[in-house]
Amino acid sequence: MIGDGVTGLCFTFETVKRQCPICFFIIALLCVNVHAQPSGDYLKFGLGYSYQTVLDQAMSPVSYSGHFGQLSIGYSSQNEKWLSELEIGGNGGLQYPDIGREESSRQTLSLLSRLRYTLVRQWAEMNQWRFYTGLSSMNSFDFRNHSNYVNSQTNYLALFALGPSIGVQREFSMLKRRWGLQVFTDLPIAGYYLRPGYIKPFFNDEVGSKGLVWWGEFFQINTHTDLIYYLENENQLRLIYNWEYLSLEPLNKSQSGTHQFSLCAIFKF
Repeated sequence: MIGDGVTGLCFTFETVKRQCPICFFIIALLCVNVHAQPSGDYLKFGLGYSYQTVLDQAMSPVSYSGHFGQLSIGYSSQNEKWLSELEIGGNGGLQYPDIGREESSRQTLSLLSRLRYTLVRQWAEMNQWRFYTGLSSMNSFDFRNHSNYVNSQTNYLALFALGPSIGVQREFSMLKRRWGLQVFTDLPIAGYYLRPGYIKPFFNDEVGSKGLVWWGEFFQINTHTDLIYYLENENQLRLIYNWEYLSLEPLNKSQSGTHQFSLCAIFKF
């Protein structure tokens, strides 16, 4: 009986792979050989899809959601200690009210732009994971034109924010190929915003509402997860998922949540 019990506890990678593919992937990620970290300068070009839900009291008491197409370009540089990344992205699509969508013809033509710059330094390495901390500048401009409004159809939100950034990196082998994983989180603590006001909603001589905001008056978090496939010539393919949440309190409260998926080609030069 004891022998049977011991036999029952024994397993192989083939058993795990067959019965629990997710567990097999995790075990393989922890056990595979690790390559040296990449270094150099890279250009990035990406295509993707995004989905956003926004509740902006300057536009409507009802939240709007919609699908977007996405384009992005970027530049990154990495050495043994430092990593810097610059990314510029644009999204375009239509958003519809989340209440009474079928019975209403209301919609907004929405254009979203993002510019993110991150400069971080490696401060630790543990079990082949590299840990980074530094600063990130997150700049966004969301423009919406409402189809059913006449005197206040234009709505916008510009925010220029700065705060800490933390992240991890790791290279690994899977299926006899070289892969990488990179995860970063940005959490700004200060920003400057531009918004419509009750009296001045348009782009006239002055912006309706603007000013400096600190943590508590606004909250923003961005996460960036990259699955990296390394090519033979040190170029890369990346599958990227970004999640962004923003809440801005002054005057007309605005809240938005955005999911972004993109496939990017990275060229070393």
